[in-house]
Parts: sequence; structure tokens; C-alpha cells
Amino acid sequence: MTDDQVMSIVEQACNSSAIDTISLSGGEALLRHQLVINCLRMAKEHGKPAGLVSNGFWGQNIKRANSTLRQLKESGLRALTLSFDEFHQDNLKVERIKNILDANTNVGIPISMNVAVSRSHNPDRLLSQLGDSLIGVKVTRFPIQRVGAALQFPEQDIIRRYSINDDLRCPGFEPTYHFDGKVYPCCSPVVFGSTLVLGDADDTSVQKALTLIQRNLMFSVMRHKGFKWLFELCVKNNLLDESFLRREYVDACEMCGIIFSNPEIVNGLVPLIEQEYSSEDQR
Repeated sequence: MTDDQVMSIVEQACNSSAIDTISLSGGEALLRHQLVINCLRMAKEHGKPAGLVSNGFWGQNIKRANSTLRQLKESGLRALTLSFDEFHQDNLKVERIKNILDANTNVGIPISMNVAVSRSHNPDRLLSQLGDSLIGVKVTRFPIQRVGAALQFPEQDIIRRYSINDDLRCPGFEPTYHFDGKVYPCCSPVVFGSTLVLGDADDTSVQKALTLIQRNLMFSVMRHKGFKWLFELCVKNNLLDESFLRREYVDACEMCGIIFSNPEIVNGLVPLIEQEYSSEDQR
């Protein structure tokens, strides 16, 4: 998306009472440094909290890290999330993350860290290299999904802990304007490339995206009835094999991807859900 497109979206979000927080991510958002600064300033002017997700490439040294952190804070950044794990280490060294954490002791931006894990990729060694720099930093470990570059990983390397009986539900929706020019109902990597597209960024305003999310029956089902209900409905009507009721899953996002990455399942499921809700209304 162009800078003008991004700024227009942020301005719309700032003017919407339904949007609580604005989050910037990528790719790597800070490769477009001035655009990030402009977005943060706009959010600050409207009193909207703004967050940023970054891989920390800009932490080459303490001086650069300190300068960037101060500019981000002065522009309105309320929270910084660093993506840090073995999957980011080919091009980024531990020292860059350590420089950012150390510089931030004098800047004071709330920092958290997202760490992707698999059965063969344990982050403990990397995290231990950060030493005392990690004090006060919230670290969230999450299992990788088999999407994008992670498709190269074998099935046995994926951590799956949930069964159909755990009754997983969609954790929530927020309009997400992706760098591919599409608008999605959430920021899960599983959704990108699925049928869950609200529209193109060019002609889907923030208000339109919010309305589409609020009025979509399928989104309501994912939140209120959950994926156990959806999978059982699919199996009952031969849209999914029975084996899907016995499998283990990474999380609700993986279950969502199984259904909504397959147009045939979606096309068969929509009239079934409409029929189910029509029957409930009549009872």
C-alpha cells in the first residue's frame, strides 16, 4: 500500500469510536520509518493508543537504538512488541535485541516479546543470551503455524495441544489492512490468503470493514458457537472427514484455516449455517 493509503486508513481509525488501539506491523514496519512516525503522530493527536511490532533490525548499537526509541515514544508509541526467535536469526543478531532492551531502560516504552517455537526450535538458548536485559520484559511463546515459510517444516515439528473437545472459539476480530492490499477480519497469518477477505484496501473503509465484521453470521458463529460446532456440522454434511474430529490442533486459528482456506467447504457451509439459524429462530 502507498503511504497515502496507509495514512488515510489510520486517520479513519483515529476518527472511529469503535477502534480502541492502532497497531502497526509488517513485514517490517520500520523499513518505512517516516511513515511509522507519521502514523504514530496522528494517533497521538487523536488520543488513540498505538503499538508497533518490529524485528529490531534497527538495534545495531546502543546509540541508534536509543535514538529510535526516543523518537518513537515522542511520536506517540505506547507499546513495542519485538519478534525474536530462531526463525529471525539468519539476518538479525541477538545483540540488536539486547541493545534495544538496554537502551529502553532510559526511555521507558513498555516492551513485550513474541517468540515462535516448534518441537525442534526451543528459544531458551537465545533468551539466555539476553541475560539481565530481559528483566521486566513479557515473553510470549507461541507455536508456529504451517503457513508461509513454515510450510517447509514437517508435521511432527508443529506443537499441537488442543482437541476438538476443547471447544476453541475465535478470540476476536479487528479490521486488518495487509500489505498485500487486502482487508481481513483479524491479523492471524492463517487468515492471509484464505477466503476471509473483507475487500480491497482501496475501497474498504474502516467503517465498512467494521460493519462487515459485525453483520457477518459466520464470524458470529466462530465466536459464539465455536469450532467444535462448526467441525461437527461439516463432518455431518460430508464437508470434512471424520478424522478431523480426532485430530489435535495448534489453536483456533489453525481450525479456522482448515475451513476457510477451502472454498468448497465454505460454499457448502454457508447455507447450512443459515438453515441452522433459521431453524433456531423458529423454535
